[in-house]
Amino acid sequence: MKNNTNLQKYTIFSDLGGVVLEKGFWKLWDFIEQEYFIKKEVVRDTFLKYYKDFFSGNMDYETFWNSFEKALDLSKGADFWHEKLLEFFIPQKDVLEIYNKMRNKGFKLVLLSDQVKKLWEDINRRHNLSSHFDEIIISSDVGLSKPDQKIYKYALEKTGTRAQESIFIDDREENLVSAKQMGLKVILYKNPEQLYQDLLKITKS
Repeated sequence: MKNNTNLQKYTIFSDLGGVVLEKGFWKLWDFIEQEYFIKKEVVRDTFLKYYKDFFSGNMDYETFWNSFEKALDLSKGADFWHEKLLEFFIPQKDVLEIYNKMRNKGFKLVLLSDQVKKLWEDINRRHNLSSHFDEIIISSDVGLSKPDQKIYKYALEKTGTRAQESIFIDDREENLVSAKQMGLKVILYKNPEQLYQDLLKITKS
């Protein structure tokens, strides 16, 4: 009984793309390289040039895709890229099963994602991801993005959680550094088995 009480005190914050979902943006960059013969590195760098403004809600959907296309000399339109991303963002069922298992053990699960409202809403509508989480925090809704410590502070305050009672999971190491500096326990996601073992290691310590 004592062990269960200890387990329940943790709040688990999880990234979306690359953890809960396959890496949709990476797949989009691969697609553009294959279909339009533009080097993936160029596509990636162009995307990331506008990333912060887009995902923190400071750039609207049409403006982002228009800027992205203009830089790459493409002209498919925002709706085309939106639909492609919906194809590429595929749920990782093993991860969701782990999260459901942790919730059943008494953990609070919070989605903490750099994402834009329109894309998140359509992904969620398609896959009902919100049913796997107790709370949802999307960067464009709060005007903050990772790895800015302000978004972690916001997440802790919103969920009423102390840093030392929290675990943050992300597939990008740079996003974990500032969270760890704030006192959160962190897990660099590599695969579902590793994720589950790391969660058990932290929560049983």
